[in-house]
Amino acid sequence: MKKFAALLAVLVSLVICSDAGAVTYYVAQTDPKASDDNSGAEAVPWKTVTRSLKTLQPGDTVYIKKGTYREYIVLSPTTVTGGKSYAPMLSFIAFPGDQVIIKGSNVLAGWKLADSAGPKQAKGKVYVTDGLPNPGAYSLLFCDGKRLELIGDGGGNLQEWISTWGGEKAWKGIKGKSLDDLERGSCFYDRATKKLYVWLADGGDPGKHLMEAAVRGGLDVSVDYVRLSGLRILHGSASLGGNYDIMEDCESSDSTWNGLGIQGKYNTIIRCKFNRCGDTGICGSGRGHRFIHCETSYNNFLKMSPGWHAGGVKIISQSQGFVFDGHTASYNQGDGIWFDNCNFDTIITNCVSHHNTGSGIFHEISERAAIMNNVCYENGCRGVYLSNCSDCQVLNNIFYHNGMSGVACIGINRGYGELSEGQTQRLPARNNVVWGNLFVDNCHPDLCLKEPDGRDKPWDTRAELILPETKDNDINTGNVSDYNIIYRSPGRVLPFWIGWHQVQYKDIDEWRAKTGNDKHSIVAQPLFVDAQKYDFRPAKGSPAIDFVKPRMGCLYDFSGALRPTDERPDRKPARLTAGPFEFEPPRK
Repeated sequence: MKKFAALLAVLVSLVICSDAGAVTYYVAQTDPKASDDNSGAEAVPWKTVTRSLKTLQPGDTVYIKKGTYREYIVLSPTTVTGGKSYAPMLSFIAFPGDQVIIKGSNVLAGWKLADSAGPKQAKGKVYVTDGLPNPGAYSLLFCDGKRLELIGDGGGNLQEWISTWGGEKAWKGIKGKSLDDLERGSCFYDRATKKLYVWLADGGDPGKHLMEAAVRGGLDVSVDYVRLSGLRILHGSASLGGNYDIMEDCESSDSTWNGLGIQGKYNTIIRCKFNRCGDTGICGSGRGHRFIHCETSYNNFLKMSPGWHAGGVKIISQSQGFVFDGHTASYNQGDGIWFDNCNFDTIITNCVSHHNTGSGIFHEISERAAIMNNVCYENGCRGVYLSNCSDCQVLNNIFYHNGMSGVACIGINRGYGELSEGQTQRLPARNNVVWGNLFVDNCHPDLCLKEPDGRDKPWDTRAELILPETKDNDINTGNVSDYNIIYRSPGRVLPFWIGWHQVQYKDIDEWRAKTGNDKHSIVAQPLFVDAQKYDFRPAKGSPAIDFVKPRMGCLYDFSGALRPTDERPDRKPARLTAGPFEFEPPRK
């Protein structure tokens, strides 16, 4: 016992000593006394964030005061004094109440009227500058914070991306290719003359506006135990490539490529926004990352091929244990949340994915995803798309007015996969469960494709729910659907399918009789508080209330309320409300 007490005392002393040497520093760009030759104390702060990297040690804190910091902040083992790991945590925090903006752009000046340039209708409205901070290195231009449309490739490395990632056909974000294609609110960079031309939306002089060109990155972290709090990164993306890092209440938007690139393991991102980026809001890989109450919206304005790598979120290649909880993905060109190729143990819960041109949630060539309590509405493709996935749970979601099926779970030939004797090159779609969901008017006539589908039939006559075909030695086995509520407006057909119309059933009764699925599901209008305002809480009298037999993993509803359990006074078996929201009776 004495030895244990002595050991405990040593451990406590080590913890105390580890924090005892921590120092607080200050960066204050607008302070007249600020200088990178100072000590970094609050009375004599540094002028740049980059200067702090030469001094910091584990446990230190840097408060950054108000200002626009045009610098590329790189925390790597070679740029910071503490090496690879900073336990206890090293913190970079926006000073309370201050707006701290880190910009990957420089201000452009030297604008002159270009009388003979551009289309005829733009005469007297096109301006030019050759005062570029780094000619040819940037791609995006902003006027008073608003991005101008690109004519041509922007003069940066977009041309390389086009040729590398799919060719000209894969990228449709260019409006025209020459100076004569200028239009209001656009810009064109002439590689031959190294001049930049603009035609502002108001036809005015850019010298009277804040004109900024993206020329560098924003903030990169590739060391461990770093905390970023309250920072706003614009015109240059952020990245977390270390381990155990935290990013909270930050924003990284308006970048040429992505808002956040993530790698490493066990990084936590809380209440952050990654919007209006050229390709994706969030992309990367790794292990154990958590995204809590974040947002990715209006991404892929370059219209990179959505079938390749674009949209709100794109997680790739052998990632494990990702969590997206309370995430919003909206108005992206591509899928809202997309996991692609050998991802495992994914949790996507309490998320809202809407008005994306692709699917709300796409889990592809991966296993063991729990997709629960999500709201997917008015996406161009499917609500949830499981392509060659196994052991996934799709529980208590709502799929409303999407352009394709509410849920499509398929297991088709992908050119590789299981190659044991007697099997084709196929990744199986096994043991997936679709349970307790609400399907409302998917394959919606206003959003579905207008040309005929693979059956030479209208797209709005396709199925709300699709489960996998079972040919090729029946490797697509164990898929189950039940306790779903399915509704289509009067006059619309409501078929059920196995595979891409491989087997078609005219209604739920035939589907139930011949497949054994959806033994307890019903066709009924769910009744919401206000569907027109996307308030999908169940209204009083909704058939969704107390309808679903519980399955493990869905203990809480969208709002965080504990769902009913079997520990009830009346001892009756618990039943959950179908969809993401438990019913809350009006208060008296």
